[in-house]
Amino acid sequence: MSLGSLPPDSNHGGGGVGAGRNVFTTLILPSLARPDFVGSDPVGSDTVGSDPIGSDTAGNGVQKEQASSSPGPTPGPSPITPVTEPDRPAPPSRSPPSASPAVALGPSTECVTAYDYLSANGTFTEFLQIVEAAGLADLLKDPSQVAMLFVPTPSAFESIFTGVDLTVSSLIKDKELLSAIVDFHVAPNYALRPAQLTNNLQIPTLATDQLITVFVPLGSPVAFGGAQGYAIASTLETLTLCDVVAYVLDSVLISSAADAILVSQGKVAASG
Repeated sequence: MSLGSLPPDSNHGGGGVGAGRNVFTTLILPSLARPDFVGSDPVGSDTVGSDPIGSDTAGNGVQKEQASSSPGPTPGPSPITPVTEPDRPAPPSRSPPSASPAVALGPSTECVTAYDYLSANGTFTEFLQIVEAAGLADLLKDPSQVAMLFVPTPSAFESIFTGVDLTVSSLIKDKELLSAIVDFHVAPNYALRPAQLTNNLQIPTLATDQLITVFVPLGSPVAFGGAQGYAIASTLETLTLCDVVAYVLDSVLISSAADAILVSQGKVAASG
């Protein structure tokens, strides 16, 4: 309370000079004569930052402050009424959040990855062997991976291997041809389902500059093609594995790059 806001003396009808002097002498002067604790706050209203307790409502102080304006014994504690502050929300925790399991972006937080499904199925042994040899197993194990995966059946591998004189073992040893074939069966960053595919759509793959062409024949399952002269691969089944859309195919897809390697090795004749 400042001096200019002293209340009038109710016993003198608004208070004259004498009344103001009595109030000043009785209420204010003794308080001003007594030194307060460290800080610039008025007597009896110490707040946080001027003394350690921050609740010196009676002007006597509950604890000795960091320094005193005059030496001498610390005044004894006097009863005070605790100041009740309005409820405040608890401050946010500063401790790091606890680790949480990875959350898949697919249709379920407990989705089955492409690798887990193909491994458990037991049918796609050849495909998994060449995928692992090409170093792409981790991609198929990642539940957050968005991709289209083209998975030939065992009979599809048998057919192409017979035609170009290859086996799984010989293909794994030929790193250049292995990469050209496996990379052409993965289209990262795309997860298009059959209803989203249109005729002659071209899909980029992991194989650099190699595109898969989509065919949507009327009344037949969607099909996919690579280099000219090779069989068009028809879809036998479509699987949603986390964020990977897998197409099970009846033929192996051969890219133009893989075809060029096979021609250079004399395994196939150059196309006219």
